[in-house]
Amino acid sequence: MKFRKYVQNQILLLPPDIIEMIPPNHVVRGIDAIVEQLNLERLYNSYSEEGQPGYHPKMLLKILLYGYSTGIMSSRKIAGRVESDIYYMYLSGMQRPDFRTISDFRKNKREYLLEYFQQILAICKAMGLISLGHIAIDGSKIEANASRKRMLEKDSIDEEEGKIQKRIADLIQKAEEIDANEDKQYGENKRGDELPEELAGERKLLEKIKEAKKHLEEKDLKRVNVTDPATRLMHEANGGLEVCYNAQISVDSDYQIIAATDVVSDEADHGQFIPMYEKTILNLKKKPKEVSADAGYQSGLAYLYLETQGIDGYMPDCRFNKETDGGQEEKLDKYDRRNFKYNKNEDTYTCPEGKELTFKSHSNRNGVHSRVYKCSHCPGCSQRSQCLLNPESRGCRQIQVYENDTYKSAMRKKLLSEGGREKYNKRMWTVEPVFAQIKRGLGFRQFLLRGIDKVKFEFSLVCMAHNIKKLIKYAPLLAV
Repeated sequence: MKFRKYVQNQILLLPPDIIEMIPPNHVVRGIDAIVEQLNLERLYNSYSEEGQPGYHPKMLLKILLYGYSTGIMSSRKIAGRVESDIYYMYLSGMQRPDFRTISDFRKNKREYLLEYFQQILAICKAMGLISLGHIAIDGSKIEANASRKRMLEKDSIDEEEGKIQKRIADLIQKAEEIDANEDKQYGENKRGDELPEELAGERKLLEKIKEAKKHLEEKDLKRVNVTDPATRLMHEANGGLEVCYNAQISVDSDYQIIAATDVVSDEADHGQFIPMYEKTILNLKKKPKEVSADAGYQSGLAYLYLETQGIDGYMPDCRFNKETDGGQEEKLDKYDRRNFKYNKNEDTYTCPEGKELTFKSHSNRNGVHSRVYKCSHCPGCSQRSQCLLNPESRGCRQIQVYENDTYKSAMRKKLLSEGGREKYNKRMWTVEPVFAQIKRGLGFRQFLLRGIDKVKFEFSLVCMAHNIKKLIKYAPLLAV
């Protein structure tokens, strides 16, 4: 016989068991087992006893996490899969929640769902997937659910507000004229509170405009996005300029488990090192042995924090690559301030030409204290054009000595050493592949939700799904 027998309407003696149709090592079984271990008591208690019984939150959590772990984040697509995909059917127990139920669960229960990131981390730690030997911190731009066309400057937003208010006034006048004509024709039998659909849309847009305008004024911004005021125009890795959020993660180097997450509106990373490091400790209840981050995170305050907290950090300053010949050997300009010699007894500095700089004033920049020294011998110096940034000025050379300069110098020496270079390079294969897995593997390149609190939660779900996949992949191997 050439082919197997093919009968679509075959009557089965016994109904098939859906569990037997799921492969033993499929990821869906792992998600089922992990969610069963979570403490969902607070989530359960958030539901009322009144009214019709709702779908079980445990089931909704399972299908939501499975969706995110397979790159399906849309509530409509998840609802469609529950009706057609055997793996979703297995998790849902053959129940079929609609997309609105799934969407409302994600939106209304995010306070409780955020707790499960830490609970899943605890499972990862208990299974030996986290050692906190080396933590790497990094950020990546992820597009917001907002268009560049809705990015307006202050003058434009005032103009747009005026246009909308005029359209609303015209619509109200038009509606009143229609009502008056209908009253004459049919009698005064209308309630009088009907709102034309077009007018309702304009009023919603006006509310968004006013919210964006308030955000622009409070944050002292030059421009704001009407759709999602918390977003910013940011440069992406490909050099393009797009409306984005800046997603932050810290990752344990052993199995690339995400230890902490955040999403910020700032394009630059330099203010994120301390909060990300402290979130890592908060989540795992323990300090990592080492921590690394690229030069984008370096700031005077970050270096001061590393020094005062006694943290073994690997973080180059912003001029490290330029001034160390690609990380091999430090090469400073002759008249760089770090080549000026300090005279402790006189509290003065001597420049490479033997001229003295005396103390002038104290300064404080971004929380880091410094002392300013000034030379009075520059006008007659033959090397003035080489030493001063602006030789045409009549001023004299000043240098600013920061309280963490010694630490910055020690950090460079550590990064230039073979062992230090190796530990810093660990960052590249610890945290950077995780963002690649999130963007390519999970297909998460744009937020679905809007507003800073909602996108923080959505990114936590994505990172939760990432950790679950790592847990399912490696935990069985460690248990053998």
